[in-house]
Amino acid sequence: MYKVNDSLGESKLNRERSDRNFLLFIAVVLILLTVVFYLNTFVFLSVRVSGSSMSPTLYGVGEDGDVLIVNRKTEAKHGDIVVISGVQSYWLIKRVIAMEGDTVKIQDGKVMLKKSGETEFSELIEPYTSGHPTQALDPKYESGYTLGEDEIFYLGDNRSRGGSSDSREKGECLEKNIVGVVTNWSLNNKQFLRGVYNFFEPVTKLFNQIKNGQ
Repeated sequence: MYKVNDSLGESKLNRERSDRNFLLFIAVVLILLTVVFYLNTFVFLSVRVSGSSMSPTLYGVGEDGDVLIVNRKTEAKHGDIVVISGVQSYWLIKRVIAMEGDTVKIQDGKVMLKKSGETEFSELIEPYTSGHPTQALDPKYESGYTLGEDEIFYLGDNRSRGGSSDSREKGECLEKNIVGVVTNWSLNNKQFLRGVYNFFEPVTKLFNQIKNGQ
């Protein structure tokens, strides 16, 4: 009789312990989802590169395009790769060449830059480009254009004819149009991030649908 009572009591205790563990698991999952939601909404953003405008730095052909992490909290600086919104109905990924107060000039296939506060132009050394000469496309860049308040002049790394549609055609963007900066860690781990993105893509789509209330 006593053994039966002890067994029933132990079984009840195990059920209570199991219920607590389950509730703890649910709480941990909810906390993790909240953290992921916050980071994905306000701090980081994953993007897949599409197109060849940033070739050879970035690969963007089909479903095998490079996947990158964009930091929303980092301020852009000269030479950074950034994601830009508001230019058209889609986002662009380009490189920051000049900023407010800088004067940019394109001559003989080269980009010349006079940064704000400097008195002389210097040729911009660009080992990341495709090796093709940079065409001005707009006469104002042949004579030199000084960027106004909060303006950003951006170019793609693919400087072949028709390789990149950027500030030479679209004009300058404003700093507020920069969604975020691509981190060096992301640039150095493109293949790894692509594999992770492909693995979790179904979950990511579901998460985004929930986030957008769909």
